[in-house]
Amino acid sequence: MNLEKIGKFFLFGILAAVVLSSGCITGGIISAEENTKTIENILGSYAEAHNYTEWDFSAYAESALDIWNILKERGINTEIWIGNTEKTYSNITEISHAWVMAEVEPLVWLALETAGGYVVRKEDNPLYYRGYSFDTQEEFMEYLDLRNRYNAQAERKNRMQERASSCTQRLEEMRAEFNAKYGGKQVSDESIEEMKRLSEKLGECKTLNELVNEEDRVLLGIGTEIGVMLGI
Repeated sequence: MNLEKIGKFFLFGILAAVVLSSGCITGGIISAEENTKTIENILGSYAEAHNYTEWDFSAYAESALDIWNILKERGINTEIWIGNTEKTYSNITEISHAWVMAEVEPLVWLALETAGGYVVRKEDNPLYYRGYSFDTQEEFMEYLDLRNRYNAQAERKNRMQERASSCTQRLEEMRAEFNAKYGGKQVSDESIEEMKRLSEKLGECKTLNELVNEEDRVLLGIGTEIGVMLGI
């Protein structure tokens, strides 16, 4: 075999490996159009069988995992993506959506709105082509666990903040009442008792604010874990 033939066989081998690794061969080369049609049929059937009453992140995540698995079984290369499909964002708390990206032919990816049951082309909504991707289900599940921990901690911190704010508001009211009643007057047993109550309320508020700061530190820690995972 001459060098020219060897070169041709070598080139063909590389191209075949690329196409096979992309998941676009199932008994022969399948075009992007055929892959897209297959995917659209799968999305439509899935949407009919899963009529979500609420479109929230849980629904997006569940449908993304399901479609990811279905397409993987069909030999189509896929990734799960997260981001925001309504606006650009700069904070992890603004991540509100999950979907699937499918490689319909080598290096050509198509966004799939898995909860809605349709494909989204880049020209229709480029935000589906910006976000953070997960190659495996395990990686995505790890993110979901961190996200749930973050949201639970945020609620915990907010509840503590409400208690601290309520305490501070009551403290200010007590101070105003004390000044209106005892301001400019001689110290009495009654005013001393009121001052003791003020001091106790001040201590309570200080403790609550310290707890808020601690909850905030925990929240920041979880947020940092998410940031590291996403490479932010």
